Amino acid sequence: NDFLYKICDFKPAFGIIYEDFLSDYDFWGHCDIDIIWGRINKFVTPELLRKYDIITSRLQRISGHFCLYRNTEKINKVFLEMPWTSNLLQEKKSCKRLDEVYFTKYLHWLKQPTLLSHIKQFFTGKPFVPKVYWNKVLTTSGKHQRALLSNGTSYFRWKNRKVYHTDGTEMMYLHFHILKSLPTFKSCNIDKNQESFSLSAHGIT
Repeated sequence: NDFLYKICDFKPAFGIIYEDFLSDYDFWGHCDIDIIWGRINKFVTPELLRKYDIITSRLQRISGHFCLYRNTEKINKVFLEMPWTSNLLQEKKSCKRLDEVYFTKYLHWLKQPTLLSHIKQFFTGKPFVPKVYWNKVLTTSGKHQRALLSNGTSYFRWKNRKVYHTDGTEMMYLHFHILKSLPTFKSCNIDKNQESFSLSAHGIT
């Protein structure tokens, strides 16, 4: 499991690793497999795709469970500019969350460089700064889910290809996070023609 989880560190590198497969696409991305999708095109609009190079579902952070990257050489190689990339990818024993923690840290650093980095830029040239959309939360966090589901009566809902928060507002998708590991959670087979179902601490109903 630790070996498979290490793949997460390579997510920002997918644009280079799968370059031959992505040549016909304007964007590429990565996500997790424990997700129920809603209407992606309502939240990731043509306007956002025109304006931004990287689009993530978390506020001011890169998300491992949903992130899109403009398929250009500059964007695909941004992660290579991080000073920690080589060491983190070569660390075989554990996942270092390069895709979320370190990539987020680097993108913030690009926007607000330190005095030392200004001096470095003077000699090496100013680095490329991608335009990142991380202005809105498009799904719930694991911590948020724990708080919402602690009373045992709250639930999320999927209906007619839309995902709804416990308060009824529409979300882009639902990431299972802790849901699947709760001792009370029971999964079930969902028919492909199913029109709706609910998700709570007790499982899928």
